[in-house]
Amino acid sequence: MANCRDTSEYGPCLWEAGVRFYVIAALLLGLAAAPAWGGVWPTEIDRVARQLESSEVSERRAAAARLASLPARVASSLLSKAIEDPDPEVRLASVAALLAHRLPAPEERVLRWLSEQDARLRLAACQALRSGVSVQGIPSVARALGDADLRVRQAAAVALGNAGVVDGVAALLGHLDDPAPEVRAAVVDALWKLGDDRAVVPLAGKVQDTAPEVRRAVVRALGELGDKRATNALILALRDVGLEVRVDAIGSLGLLGDPAAIPALIPMMEPQQPPVIRRAALESLGRIGTPKALEVLVRALDHDEVGDTPAQDALVLAGRKATALLLGVLAAPPSERAGMGAAEALGMLQAVEAREPLLAALRRGAIPAPAVLRALRALRDPGAIPAVLELLEDRSVAVRAEARRTLSVLLDRKTIQGQAVDPLAAALNNGKLPPGERAQLVRLLGATGSPRAAKIVAPLVASPTLRLAAIEALGLLGSASETGPLLLALDSEEAMVRARAGAALALVGGEAEVPMLLERLTLAQQQDRGALATALAGALGRVTSLHLLERVGALLPTLEGATRDALLEGLGRSTSPEALRILYKVAISPEAADRRKAAEALGGHSEGRETLRRLLADPDAGVRANAAWSLGSFGGSEDLEALSKLAVDPSVAVAANALVSTGRIAGRLGALDSAKSLLCSALQDGRPSVRAGALAGLHAAGIRCDRGGDLERKLLVLDPSPIVRAAAAHLLLGVASSQPEQDRRALSRCRREDPYGSVARRCSGGSELTGPGEPVVVLVVPDGKSTPAPEAPFALRFADRWVRHGVTDRRGAIFEAEAPPGPLSLEVPAMLIR
Repeated sequence: MANCRDTSEYGPCLWEAGVRFYVIAALLLGLAAAPAWGGVWPTEIDRVARQLESSEVSERRAAAARLASLPARVASSLLSKAIEDPDPEVRLASVAALLAHRLPAPEERVLRWLSEQDARLRLAACQALRSGVSVQGIPSVARALGDADLRVRQAAAVALGNAGVVDGVAALLGHLDDPAPEVRAAVVDALWKLGDDRAVVPLAGKVQDTAPEVRRAVVRALGELGDKRATNALILALRDVGLEVRVDAIGSLGLLGDPAAIPALIPMMEPQQPPVIRRAALESLGRIGTPKALEVLVRALDHDEVGDTPAQDALVLAGRKATALLLGVLAAPPSERAGMGAAEALGMLQAVEAREPLLAALRRGAIPAPAVLRALRALRDPGAIPAVLELLEDRSVAVRAEARRTLSVLLDRKTIQGQAVDPLAAALNNGKLPPGERAQLVRLLGATGSPRAAKIVAPLVASPTLRLAAIEALGLLGSASETGPLLLALDSEEAMVRARAGAALALVGGEAEVPMLLERLTLAQQQDRGALATALAGALGRVTSLHLLERVGALLPTLEGATRDALLEGLGRSTSPEALRILYKVAISPEAADRRKAAEALGGHSEGRETLRRLLADPDAGVRANAAWSLGSFGGSEDLEALSKLAVDPSVAVAANALVSTGRIAGRLGALDSAKSLLCSALQDGRPSVRAGALAGLHAAGIRCDRGGDLERKLLVLDPSPIVRAAAAHLLLGVASSQPEQDRRALSRCRREDPYGSVARRCSGGSELTGPGEPVVVLVVPDGKSTPAPEAPFALRFADRWVRHGVTDRRGAIFEAEAPPGPLSLEVPAMLIR
C-alpha cells in the first residue's frame, strides 16, 4: 500500500495532519478463531509422553513422529528422552522435531552419533548442528568432512560454516578438492561465511574448477571476502563459459571495489552483451565509483532505454560523488537520453543543488519536460512549485500528467500554498481539459490548504463530474474548509458520495458539526449511519465541550456494532477528561468487542495506563493484544514485568505485540538490561510471528542479543520463516554489532540467496522515514470483496518498523493513535502462519 502522501491525487486515500485513512485489500481466509497450538489437547501430550516410555518400539516411533506437531515448549521437554532412545528411527524423528521447532541440539549427545554405522544418524547429527557447533565440537564435525557418505560431508561443511568461529577453517581448506561437487560448493560457502582471509588464495585457485556450481560459489565467496588479492582470479572468471558464473564474477569485482578491474569491466557493458551481463557490469562500476568509473557510466547513459535504465541506476548506486558529473551533463547534454538519465539520477540522489540546473534545462528545452518533472518530484523541493504550475496547461497530455503528479508531492498540506491557487483555478476553467484531469486539479486545490481554494471547490460539490473530487478536496483543506456542502452530501442518493463526505467530515468537522451529526444519527433509518459514524469518529477528536461529550456518552448505550465502534474511536481521539471517563466505563463492559475497542482507543492517552494494565489480564485475547500494543506508546518500567508474562501467552497476537511494546518502552526509558533477556529468549519461540516481534522489539530498543550479533545473523540466514528473516535483516541494518563485517556478509548472502524477493529487498536496506506519529484508520477489505471485514485477524506493518497483530473492530477497521510515518501494508495474520 503506497503512502497517502504520494497517491491522494488518484486513490481513495484522504490525508491531513492529524489523520490518515486507508483502504487496504487483504486475503482473509475466514479463520477468526484458530486454536493457539494447532488444536493439541493436554491428553494428547500425556499420551505422547507415555508412549515414549513404552517398551514397544512401534509406540515409541509413533510418539517420536508426533513431536514435530506438538507446541515447541512441550516438545522440548520430551525430546531429551527421544534423543537417547536405542532405536535409530526414534532418534531420527527426534532430530526432525528439533529442526521443525528450531530447538538447540544437545551437542554432546548428537556428536556421539557421528561414529554410528548408520549413515542416516551421522547425517542427522550434522543437520542437528547446522545452526552452529561449539569450539569443543568442531574437531568431531571436522572429521565428518572425510565421511564416506557425501551427504554427511556436505552437512558437516554447513555446520562448520555456521559455527561463527574460525577453528574449522583449516579442516575446510583441506577438503576443497573433495570428489563431490556438492561438497566442494558447501566447503566454499562455509569458508566465506567464516570470513577468514586465509581462504582467499586457495579459493582463487578454484575459479577454474570442473563443476560450474563450484566455480559460481567460488567467485561469490571471493567477492564476499572483500580481499583485493582476488581481483585477477575474478577477471579470469569473466571468460567462464557459464553465464551465471560470469555475472557473479562481475558482481564480486564490484564488491571488491578495485579500480584495477575497470578495464576488464568496460567490455562487459557494451550493448551487444547479454542484458544481465551489461547490468551487472554497470552496477559494479557504480560500486567502484572512481572518477574513471563514473565517466564510463555517464557515457553509458546514451544506451539506457525507457523502463530499462541500468546506467542511471548505477550512477544512483555510486551516490553523491556522481553529482558533479551529472550536473555537468545537465548543463550540456550530449543527447536527449543522457540528459533524461542525468536529471532523474539527480532526483533520486536527492541532490537539492540540482533544482536550478533542472529548471534551467527545462526552460531551454534541453531535456524533455516529463523527465525533469520526475526529477523535481523526487527532490521534493517546494521551491520548484511555480515552474511546475506553468505546465498545467501544456499541450502535451504526458507533460500535464507529470506536472499534476509532481504537484501532488510538492504541495505540503501542512503549509498554505496560496501561490498555487490561481494557476490551478485557471487550468480548472480550461474547458478543453477532459473531466479526469479537471478532477485531479480539484484535488490539488485541496492540497494547497488555502481558504481561497475552499471558495472555488465548495460549489463543485454540486457538479456531477467533479463531486467526488470536490468532496475529497474539502477534506484535504483542513481548517480552511467549508463543511456545509459536505453535510448536504450526506443526503446524496449515491452511497459513494455519502461515504466520501463522511470521510471528509472526519478530517475537518469539529464542535460546530458534531451536534448535527449526532442529531442525524438518532433520526430515521434513511440516514447513512456508516457515513455518519465515520464523520463522528474523526470530528469527535476536536471536541472539548463537556455537554457534547456527555451527549455522546448518553447515546452510546443505544448504539451497537460498527456505529458504536466509530464513536468509541472518536472518543479515543479526544483529549477531554470526559471522553476518557466514558472509555474507562466501556473498558469494563461485559462485551469483549467493547473492551477491545477501548484498549485500542486508549493507545494515545497515557492517562489510561492503569486501565490498560488491567486489560492485560483480560480473558479475551483480542483485548490483551490491543492493551499490550497500546502500552508500547507510553508504558513505564513498571509495565515491563506485566508485558514479560504476555510474551509466552498462548495467543500469538498477544505475545508478538507484548514483545514489540517491551522494546519500545525499553528504548524510550533506557531500561535495556531488563528487556534484553526477555527479547532474546523469545527468539527461541516456536511461533514465527513471536520471533519476528522479538526482533522488532530489539530494534526498537536499539540492542543486540550479544555484542557479536551471531544469534541474529543465524536467524537471518537459517530461520525457515520469511517474516523472521525480514525482521532480522531490519535489525542488522539498524543496530550495529561489534562485528559489522559479519553483519555485512550475512546481509549480502541474504540479498543473493533468499528465495523470497521481499526478504532480499529488505536486506538491501533503504532509508527509514522519521517524524512524529499520527492517527491512522485502516479499513481491511478482503480480496474480491467491496466491504470491510469485521472482527477478522490482521497483521499490520508500519513502514519497515514493526507489525501489530489483532482483530479488526466491528466496522472491519483498525485504529492506530500514533502510527509512524511511511507506508502501511497487511501481512498474513499470525494465526495462519505455521
